[in-house]
Amino acid sequence: MFNVLGALYEAAELRRNELRAYLDSKLDALPDAYEYWFCHEGGDDSLSTAALAAASGVSELSGLRLTAINTEVISDSDEIIEGSLLDVLKPHAGLKDRVRNLKAICEFRNSINAVNELKPDLLLMNGSLMGTVLRPVKYDGILGTDVKTWIRKNCLKKITNSTDELSIHSRSFDGILRDTFRSYKPVVYLEGIEGLISIWKLLRKTKDIIAVSRRSTMSDIFEDMPDITVFNDLTQGWAIPYPSTENSQT
Repeated sequence: MFNVLGALYEAAELRRNELRAYLDSKLDALPDAYEYWFCHEGGDDSLSTAALAAASGVSELSGLRLTAINTEVISDSDEIIEGSLLDVLKPHAGLKDRVRNLKAICEFRNSINAVNELKPDLLLMNGSLMGTVLRPVKYDGILGTDVKTWIRKNCLKKITNSTDELSIHSRSFDGILRDTFRSYKPVVYLEGIEGLISIWKLLRKTKDIIAVSRRSTMSDIFEDMPDITVFNDLTQGWAIPYPSTENSQT
């Protein structure tokens, strides 16, 4: 029997020096981030904070896809607002993007509940709010105007006025949308709009949000590579950068 794990170890051993040299060359090519890094020395300890974390997973079950999503907001006083969602999805193209959007809806809904209950001065989130807002709604450019008009006329008011419980309200329209349009795409399209509605409702609650994307591709400072990559590789933790050879601090 072919041993995949063993084969990977053998390939890594054969290419060890090559891979190390490549990684070292990329590290050596990183620009000096020191002049752009500002050390944080203290702050206003009176500000309360809460941080959001979320995870999702998909497992195949008898030809279907069982989707599990968990979100948690924890405050600096160790209070926790948690929510989970289980759903069964039929396999189709773009399932990964769909689950990512479902997770985002849960994240925003749980954040709304946390803001209501914990009332933090600052809400910390992983991921770019701007990127989420600007990301095109799935199938917006594929579905016909008649389909999208029907959805907006018959579905959006109910979703906008729905409670902030941790659920996907678009799912209540799943049956009628499939029966009317004979496709799963209108449902996914509606879920995309629900994601935007969830962001809108959160921003109505609070604008005191710090959202940082660990995988940001913005390169406004260093141009040749993502700024966040440079700072992650050339700084220690959240406060002190690695001293440069020309301008070190003690």
